[in-house]
Amino acid sequence: MRGSVTVARRSLKAIILVRIQAPQHGFMWFVYILLCNDESYYIGSSNDVEKRFKEHLDGKGGRYTRSHKPVKLVYKEELANKSEALKREAELKKLTRIKKQALVGRSSI
Repeated sequence: MRGSVTVARRSLKAIILVRIQAPQHGFMWFVYILLCNDESYYIGSSNDVEKRFKEHLDGKGGRYTRSHKPVKLVYKEELANKSEALKREAELKKLTRIKKQALVGRSSI
């Protein structure tokens, strides 16, 4: 009996690890850059960029975009999971404006 419990625990652990580590279709995360009406950039992350952009337009996004109205999605980058997206978002926020402009200029959006 103890052997079957051990096997069950191992199986459950394997299933949990697979779910955590394997990216699933439709669950990708993105980091994005919006161009605002005052020519500033807003950087954020989401698993549904189009929905999040609409929230920003409707005044339900970040505090910054309530006073700096977004006008266009200018950059989007796909990442494997939320953790990676948040790390990349932090990296992009540290870039100078010139480097952000260069990144946006290389984008195909």
